[in-house]
Amino acid sequence: MAQRLAIAAARAGSAGIVLADEPTKGLDLARSDEVAGHLCHVTETGGALLTITHDLELAEALGGEIVVLREGRVVECGTAARVLSAPAADYTMDLIAAEPRHWPMRNRAAPGAEVLRAEGLAVGRGRRILASSLDLTFRAGEVVGLAGPSGVGKSSLGDTLLGLIAPAAGRVTRAAGLGPLRFQKLWQDPPAAFAPRLALADLMARHRIAPDRLPPLMERLRLDPALLDRRPGEVSGGELQRLSIARALLLDPVFLFADEPTSRLDPLTQRELIALLTGLARDRNVALLLVSHQPDLIGKAADRVIRLDLPADGMAAA
Repeated sequence: MAQRLAIAAARAGSAGIVLADEPTKGLDLARSDEVAGHLCHVTETGGALLTITHDLELAEALGGEIVVLREGRVVECGTAARVLSAPAADYTMDLIAAEPRHWPMRNRAAPGAEVLRAEGLAVGRGRRILASSLDLTFRAGEVVGLAGPSGVGKSSLGDTLLGLIAPAAGRVTRAAGLGPLRFQKLWQDPPAAFAPRLALADLMARHRIAPDRLPPLMERLRLDPALLDRRPGEVSGGELQRLSIARALLLDPVFLFADEPTSRLDPLTQRELIALLTGLARDRNVALLLVSHQPDLIGKAADRVIRLDLPADGMAAA
């Protein structure tokens, strides 16, 4: 809805040029297609459209000309049909190959001990029930995908499992002897998870984490230790999301809710981050609940998938 309103507002003033900055991030396929249709209407009615996106499917749907940038430099440009079907630059080839549909299938892991169970669970926001009658089990080392249309309650379900919001009905049971810090969340918007005015090293220190535990994890996540002297706004989105992973893992989680952790990342960084997350989940016996609107990503990364559907009236809260 917000994207549609923004496009309508831009055109209401008879704007000759519309700039769309990542217009499909966080949307399911149906709503992404709807936004693409609205954007195409801009050019069909005589307007000019400049779209900034990591979404190659959107770029293909919009057509026109494509300019591929890397570190502020143009590495390739041409028609969408030519660039996406016969790229000339190595970087463009890498971007296309990094799309989830090209990933290899994950080797399924044997699940470990149960760490969390939900029985007869109903979740909602305010007075509106988004999902109900859910019976779910999560086991150590298992990657579980969570899919469904925008607004169906995926974030609400994860927050309920974490204890951040109360169940509307039913109950959530955690394995005995595990405190709330063993159940962690990776946010869709990494900057929202960090205090903007504190250096990252100060944020780590606030959790009273032993300093010698951080360097090996930073190395595993391919993070420069110098980043810890910066503020959250001074590092890239991919680096900040990996720092979010480091912070969560240093608390020795048994359950990690990753709420669309790659929605703001380019395909290459997305592939790298998902490989890190799923590998760390297996190596550290963490139950990972992974939310994504990308069916190919969920299908390739998860051991099994939970799908939520809209209620019969087709309405849901965000």
